[in-house]
Amino acid sequence: MRFKILQALGRLQATHPSTDLDADLLNEQLRESLLRAIQLLQWRDAIESNGMPETPDGELLRVALRDKENATLERAFWMMGLLNPKESFALVWRGLKSDNARLHAASVEVLEATLSGGFREAVLALVDEGEVPARRARAAATALGATVRPVWSYEEAMRAMVEDTSEVVRGIAVHHAAELEKRGELPESHARKEVTGIV
Repeated sequence: MRFKILQALGRLQATHPSTDLDADLLNEQLRESLLRAIQLLQWRDAIESNGMPETPDGELLRVALRDKENATLERAFWMMGLLNPKESFALVWRGLKSDNARLHAASVEVLEATLSGGFREAVLALVDEGEVPARRARAAATALGATVRPVWSYEEAMRAMVEDTSEVVRGIAVHHAAELEKRGELPESHARKEVTGIV
């Protein structure tokens, strides 16, 4: 669900509290967003933990994955806000990203008190940046009843990213694969996918 649509729904809900939103659809979209965040986290962990080659596109890919992961989680928080209108999940998100320990702890407390079931455990795992990324991803996936690859190699992550639905991730991954192929560090087949219209 697009971020601008979520913001518009949030404003509508704030000005018209009786607005009836489709909770089932929001829960479905929330689950999809959390699964996407898990995927992005796993890919980023794969390229960081397996000795990412120091190339311009390699660094750009790492940054893009983190940015995409944060944007996906932020959308998830807006969805949680629509499902729990009595809490300001936009403020909770800002607290989690703050360097202020008290704000961060307060945001975690709101999540623990407001969310329930698999969503609660998945979100808490994903925002726990003090834990190893691979464990965070596995814990979040398990909480959502999803099965994910336990470990990704650098090559496996690159193979998946050059086929990703995101034009940004896909485009940078293709360029990075071309860099590595020229250096003999990645099979040529990964670098041959052509991508146009990157936004």
